[in-house]
Amino acid sequence: MLGFYTYDVNNPPATVNNISVINVIFPNVSFQGSGGGLVSGNKVLIGRFPADTKIGWAILQNAYNGTVNPNATTFFSDTWLNPESNSSLKQHTVQLLDPGRNIVLMGFEDMRRDNGADNDFNDAIFM
Repeated sequence: MLGFYTYDVNNPPATVNNISVINVIFPNVSFQGSGGGLVSGNKVLIGRFPADTKIGWAILQNAYNGTVNPNATTFFSDTWLNPESNSSLKQHTVQLLDPGRNIVLMGFEDMRRDNGADNDFNDAIFM
C-alpha cells in the first residue's frame, strides 16, 4: 500500500505513534499482470494543503490481500520513523529529478534494510 501523512513543518512526528492517519493512495501498488492493477500513468489527486504542511510518504509491506492490513510493516520517507537501529540503513526512499519533464520520481525500498533487503529502491516508484 502506498499512502501519505501530513504534519506541520515546525512540529514533525517524533515517533510513528505521532502520525494519526496514513491516507491510502493506492491500496495495491503491484503493476497490472503482477498481482495488481496499476499501469504507468495512474493518477490520484491527494488534495490541497495549507502553508507549512509537510507531506510524508509511507509504504506498507505486502499489506494488500483484498483489503489493506494496517498492521503491516511500514516504511516512511522520514527516515527517523523507520525501524532499523543503524542510522545508515534507515533510508527507504530515493528521489530523482527529471528536469526535462519537470518531475521528481520517488522510489521505495519495502523491506527492512538490516534484514535481507535488495536495496534496489524500486519496489514502488511514483512521481
